[in-house]
Amino acid sequence: MDTPDPLVVVLSGHPDDAELAALTVAIMALAAQPAAPVLPLPA
Repeated sequence: MDTPDPLVVVLSGHPDDAELAALTVAIMALAAQPAAPVLPLPA
């Protein structure tokens, strides 16, 4: 990845904000997913 890791930026700016770091990881994981729905939608 050529762009800086958002998690590194978050940890650098807010080393105590574990919740924000966790959200950043979740956002990165979602962004890496294909265009398929993440959660199954009810019929």
